[in-house]
Amino acid sequence: MTPKMNCVKCGFELESGDTRCVACGSRQPAVSSEDARIETPVGIAVGPTPAAATPIDAGLRSAVEPPKSESKSSKWGVVGVAVVLALAGGAYWAWSQKSAADERIVQMEQEKVALDRQRAEEERQRKMKETEEKERREADEKAKSEQAQKLAEEERLKADAAEKNATGTDTVSNSSSTGLLEKVARCETRAACVSFMLASADPRKPELIQLAATRLSEMAQVQPGDRPAARGHNAKGLDDVRKGNFAGALESFLKAVKADPSDAEIRTNLGYVLLKLGRNEDALNVLSAAVQLDPRRGVTWHAIAELFAVTAKGDLAVKALMLTYEFSKAKDKALAYFEKQALSPDRPELRPVYELAILKLRNK
Repeated sequence: MTPKMNCVKCGFELESGDTRCVACGSRQPAVSSEDARIETPVGIAVGPTPAAATPIDAGLRSAVEPPKSESKSSKWGVVGVAVVLALAGGAYWAWSQKSAADERIVQMEQEKVALDRQRAEEERQRKMKETEEKERREADEKAKSEQAQKLAEEERLKADAAEKNATGTDTVSNSSSTGLLEKVARCETRAACVSFMLASADPRKPELIQLAATRLSEMAQVQPGDRPAARGHNAKGLDDVRKGNFAGALESFLKAVKADPSDAEIRTNLGYVLLKLGRNEDALNVLSAAVQLDPRRGVTWHAIAELFAVTAKGDLAVKALMLTYEFSKAKDKALAYFEKQALSPDRPELRPVYELAILKLRNK
């Protein structure tokens, strides 16, 4: 029986004939196990001794020993770190997005508060302005109403004095005074007849008004001209007036008057445009000629009223408006028009005149 040997280095039992230990890779001397036991000193344990590993040793170890998990641990550690970083990055991005959204919400709320304050301030300013404007209008209306009443009283006193001077203190009836009737019937100039008509408008003396109107008509000695041509130019002039082109309207109405000098309407339109252009003296002459052609045309007297108003002749303007009402075929409409003009803000210089005329017409 062949004696078994143990590795002198690690004590691993060797197969018969092995010269190298398969456990530790050490070369073995040709010594039996028994000899090894005899040679080993008493009290000294036989065990493996450290030795440097050789490539063959490493190969044998890899064959008998399981691979270590250091590489897997390292790999999973890197993955874990990456996951943690990714989660941290995602959390930071979500936090930053939420913070930005919160900031936008706060900014929008601040802008809304500022806008609401601005709108509230604008509304307050608007209401304050409306209140001031209303108070101003009411004050103006009150002042103008008082002025109109004062003018009406003054006109009444003037009319009473003029009536006494014209007819004499011994006249029983002013409207039927023979001397005054004869004086009106014999008025020799256009200006005199127009003055009689204005004086007879307030206080109202219809008999004298009609008598002066008839006398004016008798004085008109104008031959008719080319009516169709005149009407064509007149239509173009009216179109220019509607467009605000008073210079073009003036040219058209001058051509119309030249074509037919006997047309009172065309002369009235010409006088109105001259008034709009500020040529007041020319306007008065043209409108007086229009009255002579047709003394009972209310539109002409209305243009004369505006002319007197803009030239600071308020008393004559009121009388001319009363003649406008006198010759109007629809007196209710005429009075309604006066009331509308008395409230219109477009022509403030005319409002007291209309107010006073309305007051006189209602109290006649």
